[in-house]
Amino acid sequence: MRSNGWYTAVTKRQVVALVKPGSGGGNYLNMNTVVRIKPSMKRKGYVQTAVFINKKWVWNRWIKPSNVIRVDGYGYGSIAVFHYL
Repeated sequence: MRSNGWYTAVTKRQVVALVKPGSGGGNYLNMNTVVRIKPSMKRKGYVQTAVFINKKWVWNRWIKPSNVIRVDGYGYGSIAVFHYL
C-alpha cells in the first residue's frame, strides 16, 4: 500500500528506528514489525520511517533501507513468506 509517497514495509531484523539519522536514540523494533517508509526522503543513508507506537503513527524516525522489505506489491496472505527472505 502506498499513500503520498509512503510505502508499507516490514523489518528484516531487530533494528532501531532513529530519531536523527546516524545518531543514537529511537525505538527498538522487532523483526517483522510493520512500518511505513518514504524512499524519496533520504538522509545519511537512512530513509524516513513511520512507526506505530501507542496506537498512533510516529512519523519522524529513520531506518536503513537494507533493514526493511517493501511489501506494497505483495498480496494479502503473503506475510508468512517474510520470515524466509
